[in-house]
Order: sequence, then C-alpha cells, then structure tokens
Amino acid sequence: SKVEMLENILYAPLQLPSGLSASAESLLQGLLERDVSKRLGQDLDVEELKDHPFFAFINWDDLVARKVKPPFVPQVTGPSDVSYIDPEFTRLPVPAFVNERAEDARAREAFLGFSFTKPAEYLAAEPIS
Repeated sequence: SKVEMLENILYAPLQLPSGLSASAESLLQGLLERDVSKRLGQDLDVEELKDHPFFAFINWDDLVARKVKPPFVPQVTGPSDVSYIDPEFTRLPVPAFVNERAEDARAREAFLGFSFTKPAEYLAAEPIS
C-alpha cells in the first residue's frame, strides 16, 4: 500500500542490494541519508560528491571538456526513438506542456493569474463606425 511504502521510506532501515562495492554502498548511503544535515553533498555541495571514493577514477576536467568516452552509446534512429526506455514509462500519458513551443510557454506564463474575461455584451455589440 502507499501508506506502507511511505512508512518504509521514512522509517525502515535502508536495504541495499548485495554485491555492491564498498564505495558504491557508501555513496548510496550518503545520498539516501534521511537527515538532510548529514546527507552527502550537504557540506561542500558538488565538490563533496566529486571527492567521494566512488568517483575516484573520474577526471572531472576531461569530463567537462567532453574528452571522456562514454561506456555505452545507445544506437537510436532519431530524437523520438524510445527503444532504450522501459515501456513502463513510455506507456504513461505525455503532459501537454512537453510538446509546447518555448514561445507559447513564455506567452502563457506572462499572463499567469490573469482572470479577466471580456463580457459577452461587448462581443455581440455592433462595431462603431
């Protein structure tokens, strides 16, 4: 049930899969720490994450410069190819704003909270000549 799931998230001990490396386990425990003040990254932001032993092999400068070859590059046929995405997600309805053009979104946001509706009598009135 949803209540049971929420209680587990809030109170149950964290259960990680077996076979994780010590650094992977430490990373997950740090990121999933319930106490925000003790959570990994709380003190030094991203630098604390980058310095974690799990990421020891990463050359961050090369990564930012895009010199690092990705371990896996999906072979897709185009921007709408979702063959690597689980059907659990591709079957979900797409929210209308996803396909909205950026210009339309900016125009809509400019009038947030605007509630004026032109009275019907003005719509039916004869134009003034």
